[in-house]
Amino acid sequence: MFPPSPSFQKELNWLENLNDAYPVETIKVFLEETNDLVEIRSESDSEEVLESISHLTVTDLRAMNFEIATKVYDDVMDSGMTMLEHEVPHSNGIAYIDFAMDISNMDFDDVVLLPLFCRLLVQGGTHLDPGIQLQQKIDAYTGGLTIEPIVEEIVSIGTDGGYLVPDGTHMETKVVVRTSCLAATGCIEMFALIKGLLYSSTLDDQDLAIDILKKMIDDMEDDMQINSSKYTALRVQSQYGLPGFVREQWQGITQLLNLRRALRQAKNDWSTLSSRLVVMGDAMRRGHRSGMTFSLTADKVAIKAIAPGIRSFVKEILPLPTQSTAFPDFGTTEHPWFSKGEKRMEDEVTAEAQNEAFLTATRLNSVAKGGRLYERGEAVRGYDLVVLQYIGGYYLFNELRFGAGAADAKAVLDIDTGSVVYLSSQDPNIAYTLDVYDEGVNFVLRELDHDSDLPPEVEGAIIGTIAQLDGTALQPSQIGYISLIQYLKQDTPASRQKFREEILGATVRQLLSMADNLGAWGKPTIAVVTNAALYDIAVEGGITLVTCNITGFSC
Repeated sequence: MFPPSPSFQKELNWLENLNDAYPVETIKVFLEETNDLVEIRSESDSEEVLESISHLTVTDLRAMNFEIATKVYDDVMDSGMTMLEHEVPHSNGIAYIDFAMDISNMDFDDVVLLPLFCRLLVQGGTHLDPGIQLQQKIDAYTGGLTIEPIVEEIVSIGTDGGYLVPDGTHMETKVVVRTSCLAATGCIEMFALIKGLLYSSTLDDQDLAIDILKKMIDDMEDDMQINSSKYTALRVQSQYGLPGFVREQWQGITQLLNLRRALRQAKNDWSTLSSRLVVMGDAMRRGHRSGMTFSLTADKVAIKAIAPGIRSFVKEILPLPTQSTAFPDFGTTEHPWFSKGEKRMEDEVTAEAQNEAFLTATRLNSVAKGGRLYERGEAVRGYDLVVLQYIGGYYLFNELRFGAGAADAKAVLDIDTGSVVYLSSQDPNIAYTLDVYDEGVNFVLRELDHDSDLPPEVEGAIIGTIAQLDGTALQPSQIGYISLIQYLKQDTPASRQKFREEILGATVRQLLSMADNLGAWGKPTIAVVTNAALYDIAVEGGITLVTCNITGFSC
């Protein structure tokens, strides 16, 4: 056993000799004051005291939605590409670039490899520059550069302008290059890097692929200790729609298991794995420029300074497309991944247990339970979010965070799939948490059933919902990316505004209607990240889940 540190020993000596430091009467005063403080904290404040505190009300909230000012240039410079421009007051001469490239030509069977594929694009080097030299150029000519895959459900909007749950056939799938540069330089070197990474990266370096896979596995194993609720949420949402299924394949427990399988294949059968990666690269590069979207965010001076560089990128640097036909509008045309992806999702969801416990070396639990609340084509209203904010921010907070010591607890709605998920993290008791989840609907019905006016706690939930909607002040590096996602999803300012108005105008009757629906969600699913000892305690509490040790290759 290690000896106590000097500071700890000093404090220990002070406590042992407390009677020598203070008279007995003084110590009694300390104890009495401590008891008085405990009593004060345990008592509720009077209505008179509460009324004297200045507080925010629903009427204080901004009625209009915040919208990013965006100029859209279709077929920019007769290239077939779309450009989004966002002028901000100050970007300190930096231009922020988000460049999206369509990947719908890829076979759905290879989709699970996209995280590795994107890492290799950045780190693998090109035919002209080895990996180390390429990284040096990225450091010299950009403010950092990443490439990531995205899958976004295109929104479905009803005749009244409100959101409907999409039917799942309409998606946008892209790889997005995110980077920045000093606009005064024209950023030609940065644009040349983007072209080189997307069109000339080598994907056949076995040693590099093995190193990347090891790093990705290590990072995910560490992240699971810190953000395990993310993995339970992804697992539950993967049950209800293809985009959620794909995201879990990229970011969730399935990705971790697949990375281990890919690492084994990279060591033992590299030719097969590298062939798949090369085919993915060819599929991405043969696309049409109509599948490209260029998003620029900068101040007026920087926009003017980078304009010649953008012209050079569009006119000279980017290769000519090898696909003669433009990509269809996936808002009206079924996405090529849908048929095979939907079948794959159905097969895997059928093979998997609905209620799962994933065992790993974690100290506490993350518990998620969800279900499908809306069928495809049903309307999702802003006030539906208020109910979930009320449950998460008030009921779950009191029962799990304040009452049971969980680090976080919330309820989330995914409009793309029509599903609702209750989440907790660093949670000490699986059985108790699931019981709390099951009482969420009864809590709402009990609190609102006899009210005609909104209780103060529900007004607080409205304020919290708007706060989540608005978020914090956006930085220039975020603006272009968020606008890009909104554009790809074909979301509209009018629908976002209607959603906000539905939140602000929530009534007791509407909230009770939502609560009734919540009590009848379909296909309930449980996902828990825990350890063997904590799971045994849950079993003693009457919980039975299908277990999977995620330190292996499969479940």
